[in-house]
Amino acid sequence: MAFHRLGAWAVVSLLCVLSVAIPVYQVPLSAYDVNSPLSPSRQATKSRTLHGRFLQISDLHPDSFYKYHSSADEGDACHRGKGQTGIYGAETTSCDSPISLINQTFKWIDENLKDKIDFVIWTGDSARHDNDEEHPRTEKQIHDLNRLCVSKFVEVFGKESSPSQPLSIPIIPTWGNNDVLPHNIFHPGPNKWTRTFLDIWQPFIPESQRHGFAHGGWFHVEVIPNKLVVFSLNSLYFFDNNAAVDGCASKSEPGYAQFEWMRVQLQMLRKRGVKAIIIGHVPPARTGGKASWDESCWQKYTLWMHQFRDVIVGSVWGHMNIDHFMLQDYNEVNINSLQGLSTEDYRETMEDEVGIESAADYLTELREIWSDLPQPPSGMSLDVQEVDSVKKGKKKDKFYKKIGGPFGERFSLSLVSPSVVPNYYPTLRLVEYNITGLDSPSSSLASRPRRNSRPGWLDHGLDLISPFFPSFSTSKKKHKFKAPKPPSPTSPPGPAYSPQPMTWTKYTQLYANLTTINNEPSSSSSGSHQKPSPKPFTFEIEYDTATDKIYAMKDLTVLSYLKLAERIGRYKPRTSNPWVKDDDFIDTKSSDSLEEDEDRQDADIEKDLDISGEEGENREGSENDVEVSNKGKHKKKHKKHKKHRKHKKRKLLNKPWHAFVSRAFVGSKSEEELEDRFGMVIKDL
Repeated sequence: MAFHRLGAWAVVSLLCVLSVAIPVYQVPLSAYDVNSPLSPSRQATKSRTLHGRFLQISDLHPDSFYKYHSSADEGDACHRGKGQTGIYGAETTSCDSPISLINQTFKWIDENLKDKIDFVIWTGDSARHDNDEEHPRTEKQIHDLNRLCVSKFVEVFGKESSPSQPLSIPIIPTWGNNDVLPHNIFHPGPNKWTRTFLDIWQPFIPESQRHGFAHGGWFHVEVIPNKLVVFSLNSLYFFDNNAAVDGCASKSEPGYAQFEWMRVQLQMLRKRGVKAIIIGHVPPARTGGKASWDESCWQKYTLWMHQFRDVIVGSVWGHMNIDHFMLQDYNEVNINSLQGLSTEDYRETMEDEVGIESAADYLTELREIWSDLPQPPSGMSLDVQEVDSVKKGKKKDKFYKKIGGPFGERFSLSLVSPSVVPNYYPTLRLVEYNITGLDSPSSSLASRPRRNSRPGWLDHGLDLISPFFPSFSTSKKKHKFKAPKPPSPTSPPGPAYSPQPMTWTKYTQLYANLTTINNEPSSSSSGSHQKPSPKPFTFEIEYDTATDKIYAMKDLTVLSYLKLAERIGRYKPRTSNPWVKDDDFIDTKSSDSLEEDEDRQDADIEKDLDISGEEGENREGSENDVEVSNKGKHKKKHKKHKKHRKHKKRKLLNKPWHAFVSRAFVGSKSEEELEDRFGMVIKDL
């Protein structure tokens, strides 16, 4: 059996590394037969008006065993016992989604979003968890629950009047680690799962790619003909918890083959002038101590994202259930890790299921990483629209070299959406993108800034990885690692870095407040087990990145997220930093203050603070507690308040950081819970 596996993948690997433009497992994108009645691309895009929006829905986790007013205790899993679990789900528990929540979610999409979006990205985990010993999961259950979810998509987006065109817009699914049995374990294909899901996902997989999907479970859909392609990756081949595979370094591994497939497909998109979105389930989470992917896979992903930065618009993921983002740093790519030879990788495998405790540690580690991001010099404009007007200077050029030029091309971005399953509150994410000029042959490339307008910004080594790394011995034979070719030095930056057609402009985070909707009586109420009387089910806006008063992001480019990460990572204000807003910090009393000062307003407090400080002092102090001296103006101000005694110390609260952690849990955590895990919080964020 092992010999059969090795032989099959050896043949696949040989095809993968051929330098001719023949993709692994499937025909080129340019060879799509858009006139075929079986092509989802044709079904979804012929005579279709673009809206400049797409929907991401993730981690549905439907559970047919869910019972209303059952126990949410561990072991009961909302399947039995007595408790206050709601009719639409038990928010802030580890229970899965009742079928009623799935039905209401798709009903709401049908009534509110169906005719306002261009395509749907469905990022996996569409079966319940294996969390009940009395009801162990079976393959049939996983199949049936996934078929249920497919039926809901077809019900909402199907075209009854035209059987040959079953979908009004493209739906792009991807594998979740709970969509297989045992969970996390996905063997090299073809296997029983790829064969079964080839049937289950039949409405969504282009006919030209069905053979390739059967081998690896990955595929792509041209959601806007000749403009935009969505790549659905099988992230289980990257997942460190998948014991059936071993990373992405060896040619015998499916992870290796998947990256070679991506290489060839993205190269062809570059030639065609077509852009790409990358989607998957398990995100490339990685901190100083833990990681969700095998290191060789993370290394290749970061390298591929960098080398194809002119093609890739962005990437979206699910799995972790918490709302956040991550930045991949190209400077951390190294040849030994790419080839699986590194002995210095000390990271532990990240927990399979991310609870509030592990999530809190993870988010705190992200903040520590972001606190070390390069800091822009004072007074420097960083709007990419003004790149050509930025005057040269040693400090500016030094900073640009640190971040990979004026567009921040040292980094790439991954967005992680929270889930439908109500571990916190059920969510949907609506992403908007620029469709200017997409209905014309040309998208006005001449108006975009070009890299060669500032020669030298990328001279610090970002593109020093040539098509070939130096030879390293992996056994008796020498092996050369072939990196993908980078963009042309004179080509404009891609949509992920500079505003242009396809650039993501903002997203709106929607959530269903089940505490209100379920309308459950209090635990002390005598009628706690009465018949359900829920309020109307609806999703409402939690925040959107553009109009939110704290995030206030102009767009979702990498540079915008670098700015946000810098603000979140700030432990102490620095007035000369153009990325830090004037009101990013507020002053609050520490817990050991001698007396509450209820009359003073935040604005008055900020005026009292002496926060000027030299460059570089902003990293000092503990994570959640920054002392401000009582000397000078600070002390004099207190003299005016004769009724109040002097405070021992003050705390400066970083508003973006606390907004970030509150939103990570979809606003479901109380102030007390957030304060316990993250320090002082702000009311009414």
